[in-house]
Order: sequence, then C-alpha cells, then structure tokens
Amino acid sequence: MLNMRTTGCCVLLAASLLGDVALAAPRAFLHHRPAFGSPLAYNVTLQVPLANAIWLVVSSRPTYEQASIVAQSFAATLGPTLIARSRNGSFAVLAGTLFKDKAKPNLRTLKELRLIPNDAFLSNGEGFNELISHSYTAGSSTDLMTQAPLINSVKRLQMAMARVKLYSGTADGLMGPGTVKAFTAYTSAFGGPPGDYLDAYAIEMIEQSARDGFQSTAERQVARAMGFEDGETYTEAVKGGFSSPQALFQARQRGFQTQQDFDAAMSGGFDSAEEFQTARFGGFQTVDEYRTAIRFRFGTRTDYVAFRSSGFADKDSFQKARERGFVDKTSFERAVAADLKAARAKAGILLDDAQVFIRLNPQIINLIEIADKASVLGVTLSTGNPSNLEQASSQLSVLLTPLQGYSEFVSARDKERAEDHRKHVLGDQQELEAARAALTKWVAGNISSSKLPQVVQELKLLGDAIPSDDLDRLQDAKQSVSVLIVKNELARELPGYAGLGTEGAPIEQTEPNAPFAVTPANAVLLRGAADDVVVLFNASADAPSLVRTLNGGFSFSQKTASVCLLGIDETPALKRGLRTVLTTFGASVLKTTVCTSRSPQRNDILIIGRKAFLEATPSFAVAFLDALEGKMLRPFAPIDYGKLASRQKEETALVAEIASGISAGTRLGFGAFEVPSSEGHLCLAIKEDAVVHLEMTQEVAALVETNKPMPVISEPSLDRLYPLILRDECRVIYGPTSSLQQITRALKRDERTFTFLPVWFDNETVTKAARKLADIELAQTRRLEADRLAAEERARLAEIQRKEELSQSVVIEAELRKASGPAANARLAKFVTILKAAVTPVAGQPFDARNSKFSNVDFLAWLHAQTNAGWELDSVDTVVSDYGDVLWKSRKLDALVTQAAFKLKSRERGEYRTECFLFAIVLDDEFEMERDLVAAPCKDEDTKIGTWKIGHEFASRWRATASVDEQQ
Repeated sequence: MLNMRTTGCCVLLAASLLGDVALAAPRAFLHHRPAFGSPLAYNVTLQVPLANAIWLVVSSRPTYEQASIVAQSFAATLGPTLIARSRNGSFAVLAGTLFKDKAKPNLRTLKELRLIPNDAFLSNGEGFNELISHSYTAGSSTDLMTQAPLINSVKRLQMAMARVKLYSGTADGLMGPGTVKAFTAYTSAFGGPPGDYLDAYAIEMIEQSARDGFQSTAERQVARAMGFEDGETYTEAVKGGFSSPQALFQARQRGFQTQQDFDAAMSGGFDSAEEFQTARFGGFQTVDEYRTAIRFRFGTRTDYVAFRSSGFADKDSFQKARERGFVDKTSFERAVAADLKAARAKAGILLDDAQVFIRLNPQIINLIEIADKASVLGVTLSTGNPSNLEQASSQLSVLLTPLQGYSEFVSARDKERAEDHRKHVLGDQQELEAARAALTKWVAGNISSSKLPQVVQELKLLGDAIPSDDLDRLQDAKQSVSVLIVKNELARELPGYAGLGTEGAPIEQTEPNAPFAVTPANAVLLRGAADDVVVLFNASADAPSLVRTLNGGFSFSQKTASVCLLGIDETPALKRGLRTVLTTFGASVLKTTVCTSRSPQRNDILIIGRKAFLEATPSFAVAFLDALEGKMLRPFAPIDYGKLASRQKEETALVAEIASGISAGTRLGFGAFEVPSSEGHLCLAIKEDAVVHLEMTQEVAALVETNKPMPVISEPSLDRLYPLILRDECRVIYGPTSSLQQITRALKRDERTFTFLPVWFDNETVTKAARKLADIELAQTRRLEADRLAAEERARLAEIQRKEELSQSVVIEAELRKASGPAANARLAKFVTILKAAVTPVAGQPFDARNSKFSNVDFLAWLHAQTNAGWELDSVDTVVSDYGDVLWKSRKLDALVTQAAFKLKSRERGEYRTECFLFAIVLDDEFEMERDLVAAPCKDEDTKIGTWKIGHEFASRWRATASVDEQQ
C-alpha cells in the first residue's frame, strides 16, 4: 500500500504556498475561496510548500476559462486545486503536492486508477510565474494524498470493485497494488470509462455498473438474456445448473441445490429435497417404491427388493431369517423344519432309550421323577419347538445320566443306530448308483431323444445326492428317479434296471527449612538427599487430565499431560524422556510449567527437586504438604528421574559429538537439527527419494514435540532451502553431513540459534533402507503381476461358465415352450379378442373403455391421442412375451405377458410407424375374470412389467432364465 501521510504541522497555504506576498495580503483573502471563473492574480513565485514536496500538474489549458472548468471537474474527485500561469502563457491546473520520496509511485498509481490524465506530471514550480486562483481554505494542507475527496473517490472505486468480486481488501480509500489490480481487471471486463480521467460522473457510472454484481459485460448480457437481474442469483444458478430464475426459485422452494437433483426428484415423484436425498441414499428411484419400503420399515432398496422377493410378509420375520443366512421364506421354513425334525429325532431317541433302560432296570430309585420328565418330553415332542425340546430333553437326561449302567447302555444303542444308519445309506447309495449307470447308458444310446434334457438334469442331481449320507436326501433322490422313469416310460428302455427298492425306515441324527513436622505422608519431600528429585501425581478429582483406572493404572483422559517442574531445568532431552513415559498412558500432548503454590491442584504430574523445595518459603511449601497429607498428591512410580537424568546426559554427549563431527566434517552419515519455532515443516536436504529415508525421518520427527504431525518438504537445493529456514518455514532440517555443515555455518553467520537432535544414521543404514525399499517394490510388482494373471484366469473361466449356462438355457427354454405352448397360445388368443375390442372404433368413434374388459386407461388415452394427431391403427401383431403363474389372494392363477406391435399410418403425412407395447394380465378362469391388467411401452419392461411380476410373485413357465433360477 502506498504511503499516504500528513506532516506534523500542516502545509499551510498562507505561510508557505504564497511566501511573503501572501503574508502581506489581507486576511479576507485567506478565508476567501475564489471562484474559478473570477481570477485573482498574484505576482508570486509559486514555491513548493516544503522542501520535500513537489507540485502535481494535472492539466494545462490555453485560456483561464478552460483551465477553470477542468479544475472544477477535479474538485469532486481529487479535492482543492490551483490555477497558475506558466511562463509560456498557458494556464496550469495543480492538484496540490506530493512528497518527493513517494511522488513517482503515487503519480503512477493515480494514473493507473485514471484519477488523473496520463499526461499529468510533477513540477517544482519554477515553470510558473503567477498564481491565478485556488480553492483551498485558509490553513489547509496542499498534500493531495490527505484530501478527503481523493480518499472518498478511491473508497468508492474499492467498494464498486468489491461488489463485482474483483477486490477483497478493506475499502479504506488507500491506494495500493490491490486497488490498481482490481481496477485493471474491471476495465478489462467492462471496458474503460470514457474520457482521459475519471470525473464524478464516471465514478458514479462505475458504481452503477457494479451495483448488480455481474463480473463482466458479457456475463451481464448472458444473465439478463436468461432472466437474471443480479450477479449473485446468476452465479448461484450457474453453480447449480439452472437455466432460468424460475427454475432456480422452484428448486429452492423444495430445498434442491442443483437442477440435476431437482429433475431427478421430479421424475421420481418426490416432493422435497429431504425425502429425495434420503431415498437416493437408500438406492430408491421413485417415491412410490420409497414410501412403500418405508411402510415396511426398510431404508435401502437392496433390502426392500430382497424382502419382496423373499416371500415374507413382515420385516421381523425377514430379518430373523436373514440373520440365519436365509434369503427367502421357503428355504428358511425348510431350515426351521429341519431343525425341528432334528430336535424331535434327538428327543425321540432319548425317550426310546429311557423306556428300554427303565424296562430292563425297574428298580431305579428316582423312577417317579424320571417318569414325570419323560411325560413332559413326550407331550413336548409333538407340539414344542427346538428350544422346548432341548430343555425337556436336558431335564430328562440330567436324571438318567447318573444312573449306573446308563452311559454304557446309551453308547451301545448309539452304535447300533449308527450301524443301522450306515446300512441304510449304503443300500440307498447302491440303488441310486445302479439307476445312474442305467440312465447313463440310456443317454449314450438316445442322444437325440426329446427326453434327454430331463434325464441329463436328473443325472446331475444324482451325482450330487449319491455321496451324501443324509437318508432323507437319498430317499428324495430315489423318489425323483422313480417319477422320471414312470413319467417318461423309461422302464422298458433301461436294460438290466430292476427298479428302486422301497423306502426304509428313517433314522434321525445332533511437596525451607520451616518448622514442619515430618510425617509418613510428607517424608517423601522432607527427608532424603538434597539432590534427589521427587515425582508426584495429582490423585484428586481436580486433576486436569490424569485419572486412576480400576486396575490401578493411569490414564490421561484429555490426551494432555500437565507437568510442573521445581528446581529442574526444562531441556528438550527431559521433555523427550517424559513424553516416552507418559505416552503409554494416553498423553499425546505434554505441557510443562514451573511449579507454583497452586500446582497441586492444577497439574497432573509434579517433578520436584528436594533442595529447591526445602529452600522454598513456607507459604509455598504448605500447599504441597497439605496435599500429601490429604492423599491428593502421591508418588508417581512410572517416572524414574534417575533414568531420565541418565538419558539426558547421554543425549547431551551425543549431541556434542554430532555437532563436533559435523563442524569438522569427520562424522559421515545423516543427522538433523532443530530451530526454535513452534511451527514449520520437517525439511529434507537430500538428493535421494524421500521414501528411502522414511524410517529415519520418522525417528527424527518422534524426537520433536509437536501438537500435530509435521509436513515433510524435500528440497535438495540448499540455495532454495536456506531461505525457507530463515522464514521459519522449516522447524527441523534433516540431511547428510555436508549439507548440515553448510547450513549450520550459515546460521552461525546470521546469528540464528539451532540445536542438533540426538540421532545419527550412518551411510550403511541409508543403504540398507534403499535396498529394503527396492525389495518391497519388487515384491509389490510381482504381486500385482500375479493378481493380473489370476484376474485373467477368472475372467476366462467365467466366460466358459457363461457359455455353458447359455447352452443349457436354450435347451430348457425349448422344453418349457413345448410344454406350455398350447396353453400360452390359447391365453394369447383370448387376450387378443379383448385387445381387439378395445382398439376397434365403435360407430366411427373411439371405443369407451367403461364398456370393455380392457381396463388400462393409460393405454387407451395414448391410443386416442394418436387418433387425434391424425394417426390411425393399421394392424396389430401380437406374440407371447412370457407366460406363467402368479399368486392372487392366495390362489395360483395363470398370467400372460403379451408383446403387441401397433402399426400406425398417417394419411396426411404419408408415413407409417410402429409402436411396441407389453400387456400383463392375470386370467381368473374360476370367476371368469381378467385381472390386474397393466400396459407399458416395451422399453419400460424392466421397470413397469418387472415390478408387476415381483408384486404378483410371477413364476415363468416360458422363459429359461426364470426356470434355471428355480432349479438352482
């Protein structure tokens, strides 16, 4: 900012501007402000008021009248002016004086701000021989930079620039680079104002132009073409992607910040941004689906879709099943049934064993109690759940187990049952193996048979079932094979096949010398060697951070340890040692102070030199002794000051060796030093990659007390690094001997203090770190390559599997359509009749949907709209898109999805076009009704028709994909 200053005593117009002539003039002149149109000529030498000032000439005119007009134009923007006759006869307009040391910069700035013309110049007054007139008041200063009009003009410009976001400084009327930069940017965006300089009118025009906040003329034109009246609203709209104020207003009314979100919400039917954001976070696209999910207490679409597909009617049952790993009602109920079956089998075995054992041993003494528990188990067996059965079985087992011989009896019975189970399993496996062999042989001889897909599928199921030892599964497999053979009449075509045997019986499975008395509590401070150091902790509830844990440990609940020192020098080595100990108790920040009489209440840890304490005044010591007596201060065993002192001594010696070695250049390796600064970075003066020195720099950083991690800067150039150190941008400097030597010599020369850190790494350590890094990078490269190869292999196998599944789906779909084709075509014919009645005009007028079985108003409205637009229906081609079963009020009904191609023609246009629609309908033969008709363009099949299928639990008997999913 340029220096705008005033003199200690004002540059007086009467005493200095006009010299001796002025002093002889009447006082009435001194208080007279002559009008510029009435010249008062004084033959004077136009001296500069002060030796360090110079006149500023802003214009020159051939006549006084012209000069007077120009002077008046500057009055509003610069302040009082003078008119003097030049030696060449012209009339010069002077805008006061400038101090010589700042005259040229101020002149340049005034020109850059267009407040004076570009031909304005500085003059010492020698070129003027007569003062014609002036507008200064008596006693006022001629210093232009202190004139209120000038300051006000600059302030107005600053405020205008701020409105268009070009000036961010204070509107104080002080001229500087920021103001000039902003004005230059303004003229670049809006064009320069007319004229050679800014007059009051021009400044007012600038203010008016900036009032609406637009940052350029082009932006204003674009914004107003879009309907925006101010820059703030326009900027907000552009940021949100809005194209008009109306769109912005509508979106803001509903809480939306961007056009994209607003459009998405509107298309989904959402009324507010809050609901839309919540729904989108959950994955929902439409408000209907979201609100339906909320009614069922689901917050995500993934969970809601899974729920709808599961078959459960409420969330609690669905969650219970999913917690057990089940995704649908059928499999969950099957597992529950299996659990119940297993529990009943176990309870039945227990009852059977109890009955046989008691029958053989009727003399047992607790027979009545056993009978009571057995009866409870018997009743529970048929009505209880697995938990009830387990409880009843446990109560009976507790009574039976202590009986003599019972354990051996049960062991023998278990062995018998296991053997029997093994025999049954083996028998069933042999029968199934025989059936598989016969069916395999049949496949070899009937590769083109229409029965082949069913036989192949059965063979796959047999291959999965035969290794099992689950009798129920083996029995189900036997029954499935029998059904296959009977249904396809294969008995005669299976040479050597004798048929499967009958089912066997199932078997189930499971603180100076003051007159203080020495007491046991205060002896820790009052007795002992004077050189001893005592460490105490604040055991009161007022401790700032330290608390005692249940197991007798310590913890700093606020993560900060407040430590006071008495008679102990605070050194970096001491603080490092304290941090090492206290960090283990959760203290990440260490604050050290000198102990005062309030320290027993205000510090967590107190480290007290006994000599200093004994030499203290009684008023100081009493607070510590009272706290000891009240058990508020206690010895802090984790800090061994002897070890801290030894560490401090070792570090001091190491630092001295490092400093000496670096100065002499004899200690080779890498080290670090710290400069006194609470902020700054860890600067690395190394040529290698910073990663190579990562472990070393981490060890260095651990020695420095910081409240937050130090950012790391790597700068191998010492010429660029040293200025950073001088600007306190570097707190710690790490580097090799040569770099540390050069930097520390420069710091000593510049009388800057620094301290070496007690850490040193020889060159071999750095070399090992580099090798380790290279090994890690090599291993990572190998791992990435292995991952790439594995991914390619997975992709190859997935492609093979996809092709196999596609081949299988073709076979299955052909079989499905062969089996369901007649029924589907019959249903199609019936629907075509309904559709034809709906789309055929009646007596030259569109058919009224109220008189038709065709109840989809949306489709009829579309069809009528086509007619009104001059399109008439030429033909309709229909085909079965899907056919299967749905559940409607617990009844299983047929459902048909028909694809219809409507060929339309326009006589006026001479054109044809085809529109594709899908119609889904439930066919209720029992009540002779067509229900839940829905129509949708073919492009909306996944959304509308897919939703209809999910809602009706549609099971396809036409498309292979659905069939494969059911089998899996």
